[in-house]
Amino acid sequence: MSCKTYNTIHPNDPPGIRPQILTDLLELAKLSKHSCLKKAIEMIADLQANGMNSRYKKHLGGPIYELKSRAEEGGARVYFFQIYQTEFALCRAECKTEDAASAALLNWTAEVIQAARNGLQVLV
Repeated sequence: MSCKTYNTIHPNDPPGIRPQILTDLLELAKLSKHSCLKKAIEMIADLQANGMNSRYKKHLGGPIYELKSRAEEGGARVYFFQIYQTEFALCRAECKTEDAASAALLNWTAEVIQAARNGLQVLV
C-alpha cells in the first residue's frame, strides 16, 4: 500500500508560511535532537508505506492520531489526521521527555481539523 501525506498550515497563519511540521522538524535539528528527528522521519515513512496499519500509530481520540516511538532524547511524536483511506495530514511534531502529548500541539491540530471541516484550505 502506498499512502499520501500532506503538510498543514493553521488558518490563522500568514500566506506563504512554512508548514508547521517542517518548522517543528527543523527545530529538532537545531536543538540537536537528532535521534528524535530521525525517528520522526522514519515514522512518517512508515505511515506513507502502511497507512493506518503503521506500527507507530496511536489513536488519541476523535480524529486525532499520533505516531509515537522512543528515541535517545525522549519520545518522538508526530500528530496527524486521516483525510481519506490512504491520505493523511501531518500537523505537528515534537520530542518529549514527559509521557503526555503536548496540549498546545493537540489544540493546534484540532483547530486545523475544524478549519478543514469548515472548508478552509489547510493542506499544502
